[in-house]
Amino acid sequence: MFFTDAPSVGPDGDSVVQAFFGITRYIEGSEPYSEIDFEYLPNGGWYTGSYEPSMWSGTYRIVDFSDPSNHAVTRTTGSLQGWHDLVMQVRDGQIDFFIDGQHQTGFSGSVTPDYPMFLMFQIWFSNDCFDLSCTKRGYLTDSNYREYYQDVDWVYFEKDTILSPAQVLQNVQDLRAQDIDFVKGNKPAGGGSTTQRCNWWGTIYNICTHIETGWGWQNNADCVGINTCATLPPPYGIIEQGSAFSRLIQAESYSNMAGVDVENTTDTGQGQNVGWIDTGDWMSYYDIAIPSTGSYRVEYRVASINGARLSLDLNGGDLVLGAVDIPATGGWQSWETVSHTVTLAAGSYNVGIYALSGGWNINWFRITKVE
Repeated sequence: MFFTDAPSVGPDGDSVVQAFFGITRYIEGSEPYSEIDFEYLPNGGWYTGSYEPSMWSGTYRIVDFSDPSNHAVTRTTGSLQGWHDLVMQVRDGQIDFFIDGQHQTGFSGSVTPDYPMFLMFQIWFSNDCFDLSCTKRGYLTDSNYREYYQDVDWVYFEKDTILSPAQVLQNVQDLRAQDIDFVKGNKPAGGGSTTQRCNWWGTIYNICTHIETGWGWQNNADCVGINTCATLPPPYGIIEQGSAFSRLIQAESYSNMAGVDVENTTDTGQGQNVGWIDTGDWMSYYDIAIPSTGSYRVEYRVASINGARLSLDLNGGDLVLGAVDIPATGGWQSWETVSHTVTLAAGSYNVGIYALSGGWNINWFRITKVE
C-alpha cells in the first residue's frame, strides 16, 4: 500500500486518515460487529496533541467505542511515506499486525473480532479532537482545493490459514511469476503437489469435478469444465498450479538486447512482441531466480514465415543450455509454442535468448519446473 504525507495538490494540514481495514456491514444500533484497522495519520492528531505522523493499528469487538473493553489500539510514530506491506493475521482470540515483515502489535481476548468482515481501503477526514482538551477539530481551515493520493498494488487473502508476512510475499510473487492477475476460489493444494486449474484470460478458476464442459458452481465458487478450459490458447487454459515453480516472462521485458525491436502483437493477450530478429541478435533477462536444482521445461511463443532456430544460455553465453527449432507458422503474427527441457542449478541468472538464425518473432517464454 502506498501512503502519502502531504496532498499532491493544495495546502497541507488536514486531519486525513489513510486506511486499510476489515469491517462488518454495520446497521446503526445493531450487532454483530467487528473491525480491524491499519489507519495512517500523516498529520498526527486523534487526541495526542502531536502533528507527528502515526500509524494506528486496532481492533473493535462491538460499536460502543466509549467502553475501552470493546477495543484496543496501538500507535506507532514516524513517517510511512511510500510503499509498505501490511499484513493482518486473524485467528480465534488473537490478531497480529505486521508492517514490512515486522510485528507492530497484537491483541487477544475479548477485543478480537468475532464476525465476518469486508476488506476495504479508504481515505477519510477525521473531525475528532486534535488533543485531549479538544482545542481543535479537523484542524485545517482552508477553502483551497486539495487532492490526496493513496494506492494499492495487490491484495492477498487466505482463509483458514495463518501465514507469515514472508509467506504472503512469496505467494504473491509465485502468482505473478505465473502471470496470474486474480484467483477466485480455493487455493491450490500444497505439500509438494500440483493441482490442475484454469487460467481463464488471466483469472484463475477451479476445474469442475462434476462436469467436463461449461461452467458450474462447486465448493462455494465458480468452476469451469476441463474441456471448456482446454479451448483457450497458451499461456491460458489448463495450468498446473501448486508448489511447482513456473515463471512467464514477456519477451519485450528484456534487460539488454542487440539488434531487435518491438511491435504490437495480435497474439492472445495482445501487448507487444519482439521482432526484426536477425542471425546473431540476442535478448537478455537479468536476475531470473531458479529456486531449486533440476529439470525445467522452457516454452517459447514464436512466429516465423520460413522457420528458424534459437538457443538459450546463461550469463552472457557462459553456459549454453540448449537449442530449439522454430517452425514455419505461416505468418509474423501466426503464433505457436515450442519447448525443450534443460537442466538448471538453483541460483539467480541472467538468461539469454540467442538467434542462431533470423526471421522470427517472440511474444513470451516460460520456465517451469518439471516434477
